Amino acid sequence: MKLPTIAAAVALLCAATMPAFADKLDDIISSGTLRCAVVLDFPPMGSRDASNNPIGFDVDTCNDLAAALGVTAEIVETPFPDRIPALVSGRVDVGVASTSDTLERAKTVDQGRRRHLRL
Repeated sequence: MKLPTIAAAVALLCAATMPAFADKLDDIISSGTLRCAVVLDFPPMGSRDASNNPIGFDVDTCNDLAAALGVTAEIVETPFPDRIPALVSGRVDVGVASTSDTLERAKTVDQGRRRHLRL
């Protein structure tokens, strides 16, 4: 179950071209933090424990990805409709969540990638 989720997170991180990806990866490593958009009202993928700490498969994936990069994970609670906008706007570095492919989502992500290339 973790492998497809990790693959989705990496795919979102790689959505920009390679030079932009390299810059973003450098930014993440230099900041020491990987900001992950995670839905926390969809157990077992993401929720909160009795102490209000984020838990679930998507949280674990974010933590694993951050550990692989040698940085700290920051879980950014992000409702379903805000996942792509949070990624495109730069509020988060990756989105770790299950999602389906739609033409509208593809257009939105593509526009964000093009905007990132102009920066």
